[in-house]
Amino acid sequence: MKRRYMYCFITKYYYKKLCLIMDNRGLIIGLALVMAVGVYVGYTLTSVSGPLKCEELTCGDDTLALPEDVSEPEDLMQENKKAEEPEPLGLSENNSAENDTTDSNETANEIGEPEGSIRGMKDAILELFWGEGCPECATEKDFLAEMEERYPDLEIMMYEVNADEDNLKLFMERCDEMGLGCGNVPVTIIGNTAFAKFRDYEGDFTYHKQEKAFVGYRNQIETSIMNELGILEYDDPDGWKDGIRLIASTDKEIYYEKGPMEITAVIRSERDVNSCYVATRGVVGGTGPYVNGREWVHLKRGENKVVFKESAPRCFGCGGFKPGVYPIDVWLEKDEEIIESIALRIKIEDL
Repeated sequence: MKRRYMYCFITKYYYKKLCLIMDNRGLIIGLALVMAVGVYVGYTLTSVSGPLKCEELTCGDDTLALPEDVSEPEDLMQENKKAEEPEPLGLSENNSAENDTTDSNETANEIGEPEGSIRGMKDAILELFWGEGCPECATEKDFLAEMEERYPDLEIMMYEVNADEDNLKLFMERCDEMGLGCGNVPVTIIGNTAFAKFRDYEGDFTYHKQEKAFVGYRNQIETSIMNELGILEYDDPDGWKDGIRLIASTDKEIYYEKGPMEITAVIRSERDVNSCYVATRGVVGGTGPYVNGREWVHLKRGENKVVFKESAPRCFGCGGFKPGVYPIDVWLEKDEEIIESIALRIKIEDL
């Protein structure tokens, strides 16, 4: 009986151990897999043909020792650069820059380009509006033929306006663009400068009020040509100040409250002058000047126009304005120096 009990006890003990092992079977399987992988890695490492030796590297440096048949990096880059540079097309080693220029000119002639500047691509264009039977026109045409020969980069375009209606229409359009009188021919336009009539002798830079253009003295026309071509040199660098004339006006003499106001400044210059200011200031009340304008301009030789659009004060009394006469100053300034100035006076009335 006692032996039978012991047998049952032992059987029960080992049965519990077996159940515990079965409950931890996931852990056992994981351990078995780890052991298998370790064995495989160890076998692989031992199958490699020996460890790397220090002789295969430049010891003490991080750069690899290159085999003898491989170029150094700098040499390799130079060889690649030489390979990428194309050889000059159509030129041998003995060809000079002079031969290159000759070949270029021959190529241009083959495709029909003229030797000089082509029409419409020259440095300056002069327009002459003339009429058949006009003696001054015929004289100026002869003069302009001399100018065309003297200045190859000048393009002269002539329009006869008496018999050609299209030319007459163009003449009226150009006069309207430049604000000319267009009372007579010849009229010469170059750049921003217009000349009325032609005088086959020298004269001062003179403005013709009726034609609203300069008098066409031959020396003044040639000076304008040189100025437009950029080859005019002045002995006196500050002499341009003597050739400045400022004219200013308002569109009305009497203004009413809130009424629009235009102040026009016309600057006539004998030269091109860069970086100038045209300014106006006036109608000063208790709150300061009501008119206060400033425009930055590059003056071209000839007539230059600047228009300031202002308005009369909006409120009398509250702004310190009263009906009456008020001054307006207009001036031309360069490098903080006033070159020319004009004082205008306007009258402001209450509604």
